[in-house]
Amino acid sequence: MGKNFRSSALFQKALRRKQRNAARPRHIKKIIILGDSVAYGYGTKGGIARHLEDSFPDSEVLNFGINGLTSDGLVERLRAAHWQAELAQADLVLLNIGGNDLLRQYRNGGASELIRQFASLKKNTAAICWTFTDIFKRATIEC
Repeated sequence: MGKNFRSSALFQKALRRKQRNAARPRHIKKIIILGDSVAYGYGTKGGIARHLEDSFPDSEVLNFGINGLTSDGLVERLRAAHWQAELAQADLVLLNIGGNDLLRQYRNGGASELIRQFASLKKNTAAICWTFTDIFKRATIEC
């Protein structure tokens, strides 16, 4: 008993931001889902897209998830301006990518190759984030 508990300044700042943002009304007109089969909703009855449609009935939900997509493939599509017009109008973008990168590498070379794949995945994630900053000029991007 009597232990002192002090949360970090970072945690306190995040908590204040969360409380401040909770008071703001959210007007989400367009939600876009990008990524692999998990984003697509493979093996489910509508996946996250259906959940979002039910949760945000006044919003348009576009699912650009692709079965088997890797982070390399997503980077190529973003650089080729696939979906750029839609992305530029989005109020919320959900991204799920990387599972296929890791699974393929593990199948090809086991655990040691899987670990090496993380460097490539990190590089691709950075490229995706930079592409997002070009598309969403006024948005806050957290990667």
